[in-house]
Amino acid sequence: MGIYTGRYAENAAYNPSLSPLESALTFMNMNRPQSGTRAVTRCVLVEVLTLASQLSATQAVLAAYAPGGA
Repeated sequence: MGIYTGRYAENAAYNPSLSPLESALTFMNMNRPQSGTRAVTRCVLVEVLTLASQLSATQAVLAAYAPGGA
């Protein structure tokens, strides 16, 4: 078990951008032991209040990664 953080990454040459959850999942997969689990037990999105939000992208990635999870 561990805590993995992710950040939003945007690049004009790469569309779509990398969501915070995709970043965290990548970090998790690169740092977990071979025998470790890939289960997500809790997902938290922290954002500053602006017009741009990553909530819908985070929900879509989580639904694809863990269908029927929440």
